[in-house]
Amino acid sequence: MRAKGVGPADRHAPSPAVARVASRRAAEVQARGKLTRAVRAMKLAGGGTVGDAVEKDKDAAARLAAEIERAVVIESDLITDGSSRVTMSVGIEAVRQALSGVRTVSGEDTSAVWIVEAKRAAPAVGWKVQVGGTSWEGPILWTRERADIVGTGAVNAKATSATGGVLTVSGPTAPPPAGALVVVVVPEK
Repeated sequence: MRAKGVGPADRHAPSPAVARVASRRAAEVQARGKLTRAVRAMKLAGGGTVGDAVEKDKDAAARLAAEIERAVVIESDLITDGSSRVTMSVGIEAVRQALSGVRTVSGEDTSAVWIVEAKRAAPAVGWKVQVGGTSWEGPILWTRERADIVGTGAVNAKATSATGGVLTVSGPTAPPPAGALVVVVVPEK
């Protein structure tokens, strides 16, 4: 999720360089406000929005606010008159962890990577992976191209359905291990 903010220059500042300090801060405040609204409007895989979820759980609301406060500036433009423009970002996985709390990883295989090809899924917070009758929830990275994935030894799977926030997967016989990363490849239409 990305949001842009603009901070106007203080026309009474002695120079554009001095004006940039306050304008950059104002741009970040504006971007964080937009980011908060955009994240709260994000869809949950099982239905509803992130805003609905944080209304029910004040601890999750506090974790989400802290996550947005830590959002990073991914693009910054300094304008010659001393004003600033920034783009800030927070990831879907960061939002998922803010809602559910940080997971405790146990088990031996914490480096497993699953690559799931899913044609009918859309990026949202809280997707679960189901293999057989067992469900798994953890970090999911969304990508459009398989070429974005680097590494060997990944488990390959196909999503046979994507409904109700659950990706039903065929191929493997057991769900991902506790520390796995699931990469969902959603090809462009």
